[in-house]
Amino acid sequence: MVTERGRGQVREWSTWVTDAAGIDFPGVAQVACIRRNVYTTSGDWIGKEHAWIITSGKADKISAADIHTHVREHWGIENKVHYPRDTVWREDAQQVYTGDAPQAMASLRNLALGLFRLNGINKIKQATEWITRDRNRALYLLAT
Repeated sequence: MVTERGRGQVREWSTWVTDAAGIDFPGVAQVACIRRNVYTTSGDWIGKEHAWIITSGKADKISAADIHTHVREHWGIENKVHYPRDTVWREDAQQVYTGDAPQAMASLRNLALGLFRLNGINKIKQATEWITRDRNRALYLLAT
């Protein structure tokens, strides 16, 4: 079991793996289940969810820990790219719909996020607010 704390919640992850004997699906060797229990930081139960994974990986090469690690790494993209774009820049609420404007705005957001990361800045919201108070501060990031 793996426990993590973040965003005002405590999550417990448990992963089980079994062989796929009897499952009529081409190439399946194993089936895994990941159960996520979610609690408040005070210990009150919020809910649970199950994720089912099918894989062609053989049991002697892929363990429950390997599957768990792979699934967690998959969410790294969501947490490092999409989450800041949605929460800091409110990308989903944008009113830019015509022509090439949506692609141009997405490119500018990606550029800003990349410049933050290149300069070792992980607190994207704080850095964005810091720059908005004096736009000349962005020149330091652009000079990298």
